[in-house]
Amino acid sequence: MLKSEAEKKESIVLKEALIMELSQDVANYDIIRKILITYMATMAIPSYQKQAKERYIIQMGLMCRSEVGNAASLSNCWHAFRQLITSYNIKEDD
Repeated sequence: MLKSEAEKKESIVLKEALIMELSQDVANYDIIRKILITYMATMAIPSYQKQAKERYIIQMGLMCRSEVGNAASLSNCWHAFRQLITSYNIKEDD
């Protein structure tokens, strides 16, 4: 209200320039968003999925190896126990 006519016109021009700049920023951000979505869908997500599957398969292989080792140890334990029992030469009931 207390501004002169020139100040009001300058304020309007600055605000219009700011609106134009922000509109261009929105358009640029929309382009960047579309590029990122395309990249994520075609490159990043498939790559991540492949790596995740590979990590899972590696971990399952390591777990299998560990379980086979555990099973062998358990079998050896029971075999040694069976040999100890047999060493007493006591006939088992069938």
